[in-house]
Amino acid sequence: MSGLCISCFCIGTRHGKAWLETGRNFTEIELIVLSPAASSLAQFLRMQEDATAIWNALDNLPRGHDTWDNFMSVVVHFWNYKDWPRVTQMCEWVLQGTTFRPDLGCYNLLIDAYGKSLNIEDAEKTFNRMQEALCVPNEETFGVLINGYRLAGSFEKAEELFVQMQKRGYSPGPLACNTFLHVLEDAKEYRRAEALFRDLEKYECEPNIDTYNRMIVIYGKAGEPSKAEMLYRSMRRAMCPPNICTFTALMNAFARQGLYREAERYFDKLQEFDYKPDHYAYNALMEAYSQGGSPAGALEIFQTMQRNGCFPDTVSHNILINAYGRAGLYEDAEKIFKSMQSAGFSPNLKSNMLLLSAYARAGRVEEAEELVSAMERDGTKPDTLIYNSLINAYGVSGRHEDMEALLAKMVKSSSKQTKPDIGTYNTLIQVYAQAGFIPRAEELFQGLARLKLVPDATTWTALMGGYAKKKLYRKCTSILKKMLESGCRADAVTARVLFSACRSPEQVEQVTQLMESLQGR
Repeated sequence: MSGLCISCFCIGTRHGKAWLETGRNFTEIELIVLSPAASSLAQFLRMQEDATAIWNALDNLPRGHDTWDNFMSVVVHFWNYKDWPRVTQMCEWVLQGTTFRPDLGCYNLLIDAYGKSLNIEDAEKTFNRMQEALCVPNEETFGVLINGYRLAGSFEKAEELFVQMQKRGYSPGPLACNTFLHVLEDAKEYRRAEALFRDLEKYECEPNIDTYNRMIVIYGKAGEPSKAEMLYRSMRRAMCPPNICTFTALMNAFARQGLYREAERYFDKLQEFDYKPDHYAYNALMEAYSQGGSPAGALEIFQTMQRNGCFPDTVSHNILINAYGRAGLYEDAEKIFKSMQSAGFSPNLKSNMLLLSAYARAGRVEEAEELVSAMERDGTKPDTLIYNSLINAYGVSGRHEDMEALLAKMVKSSSKQTKPDIGTYNTLIQVYAQAGFIPRAEELFQGLARLKLVPDATTWTALMGGYAKKKLYRKCTSILKKMLESGCRADAVTARVLFSACRSPEQVEQVTQLMESLQGR
């Protein structure tokens, strides 16, 4: 079947045809042209909802190589459109052995479809069945099962399988390594991801465009855009041409730090390489301006996007709402929220949460409470995130009694969805520390262990902020030491708080040297 190309599998039929390519970006979809017979089969199966009816129809297919080719092209067609139920129904029919014997490609497609539909137990069973049938797995088999574990959040199982494939004599190639990098990214194991990338040579695995792009994303999430940029330069020296995803990942890396000028530089470079900016690229640049404290800049990009015929999506509107909310311009955030509705977009939960956060930052308690009521009328039950925003609104407006009352309500709640989390206590500690009620902030901080909540960088920095306001430099450095000993990394916010505690140029120099040494770790 000519033109049948998909990126994450290498499927060979029993008569030796190489159906599918490997080593390419398995997120890309290459549509295939179905033969008339395959097109008729696909159209018929699309109208069937009952698995039994599908199997009965497939039982009537004639035997032969052409039938198998048409059958597998339809399976791949449904795979392209992420129609996992039909992929699994068709492949499971083959596994019954009534007409055809399943080959490696059939098993790989089935494992992948089960993994992507979060039926990880069925993916595991299929992996075991193929070995019982003496069908030897290849790197793609391990790669798609590792990805299934990733999607299911089973990071330990993903790692076990990655180790197991090496013990069984498989040298991880680009697909397995890239997938495991994604696992480490999702688990926020950024240092381990960096170590794996350095070890690719040991596996005799040449990094490809997906590898570089994944690592650029990881450096961005780790708050290290300079490393992302260095990797881009290494990639160019290795003669690996960037694609639009490379530039968008670089823009996002700088956007997270609010470095909009650097993000803009890669937006321009994207166009120099003859790529047309899509809504992902525009959104990344908008986010850079938002995080950089320039809602006007974010709005300008939003309008440029519209003028250039690239239609904003829900994410674009959410970025604008957040940009205005972060700047304390809740009325402008409210206008974007309403214009979003008039433009035909239905605000999602994040849209509501961002507007709620805008009200909270501005201390607009009545508006925040009204929005929560509106969300409840629309069927959204309040959860911890919603209550955390309300606590913040009460705190900013100085309504500490209401804040404590809501905390007590959350503690007594029988629902796990409304129990206080570390974010709840971060907000409380921040409010009390900034208001000068440090004993209460300390009391809340010391009580975290009893609640089995682990302080994160935000928790430590919030507590430190109270002492920084009083210029208690030594107390702040003492908190920093405990923070680092606990395994938390100091971030840019921590640095700003430490600098604000300084009373002399000598202390400023000490903090500067300290932060530089921490960045070098």
